[in-house]
Amino acid sequence: MKLPSKYISYNESVVFKFPIFLDKLKDCDLTVHELYRKVRTTVDNIDEFIDVLICLYALGKIEMEENIIHYVKKY
Repeated sequence: MKLPSKYISYNESVVFKFPIFLDKLKDCDLTVHELYRKVRTTVDNIDEFIDVLICLYALGKIEMEENIIHYVKKY
């Protein structure tokens, strides 16, 4: 997992991709495959895609039921 450090810039890290993923999920729920198709040009490989999903889930920004990813709205 690429996290920002003095060797990895913010733009190269998975943290940089959080808003891209969340923007795709704000309007509608997507399957894992649909989300991957929408963001595949912004991730280096499937491992990075999974790393971003794991981080967003751990932060409570997304939830997953079956194969559907939901954006968590907190007010």
